[in-house]
Amino acid sequence: MHNRLSKQVEECSTQIEEEIYQRLRNINTEAHQDNQEVLQLLFSLHDDLLLQQYSRQVQKRTFLFLFPFSFFMLLQQYSFDSIFFIIKWQ
Repeated sequence: MHNRLSKQVEECSTQIEEEIYQRLRNINTEAHQDNQEVLQLLFSLHDDLLLQQYSRQVQKRTFLFLFPFSFFMLLQQYSFDSIFFIIKWQ
């Protein structure tokens, strides 16, 4: 069983490496909406940690209060691509 699983892991690793190689070859010919895909591809050569797609993950309102400066910041995301900041000094 160990040998069979080791072989499957090796085959999977080989497929991933081949896919990364093909994507690297085509990196300049493809259009990219942002640099996250390119950075993720380049970092995947060094480790298996995924980059967070932060602008696509934030989907709720966030309030940040800083005292004693009476600084109020409202961060609200209206769409996946744009984030608007409203800053009010009191």
